[in-house]
Amino acid sequence: MAQMDLPCHQARALLQAAGWRDRDDRGVRDRDGTPFQFTLLITGGGGALGVWYRTAVFVQEQLQRIGVRMDIQQMDALALRSRVQGGAFAAALDSGGGVGWFRRTFGDDSHLGYHNAEVTRLLDRLDGTAHPGERERIHQRLIEIFQADVPVTFLGPIVWTTFAHRRLRGLSSPFRTNPLQHMGTLWLDNSSAP
Repeated sequence: MAQMDLPCHQARALLQAAGWRDRDDRGVRDRDGTPFQFTLLITGGGGALGVWYRTAVFVQEQLQRIGVRMDIQQMDALALRSRVQGGAFAAALDSGGGVGWFRRTFGDDSHLGYHNAEVTRLLDRLDGTAHPGERERIHQRLIEIFQADVPVTFLGPIVWTTFAHRRLRGLSSPFRTNPLQHMGTLWLDNSSAP
């Protein structure tokens, strides 16, 4: 088996074990008569050349390889955000972000329908502290919970590239990598000045 096909083979085996089979040989798995299909909402900006559309088509092709049908519905950004915040979606490509995104997504009023009392307490603690060590401990615990609960599946990595002078210190934590958001925790190391 080719190395590139191994993840697809594993995914097919997991789906098969969970009862999802392509009983009519049409390329889409079903279980108990229900086909494994859903619609992915994306913003309509950029058309066929837009990054969301290209990402959606890539995911669609990967899912098709394992027998899952994903339709793509493009809509304007405000309509998409309204559907996502109202919980009227199966899947969406949304950049999220902004102030309060984390709480809106995983807090008490989660538009995903996700509810976890410990997460709510941790988010309250996160809002109430500026101490970098405490914030890091809270984020670590949130990661553990999210790995167990899997409240959302990210279809692609969120990548931020930061260029900083070698004298800039305080960007060592995975949660403090954006200098614009963490100016209060940064400092210049004068010992390595040119």
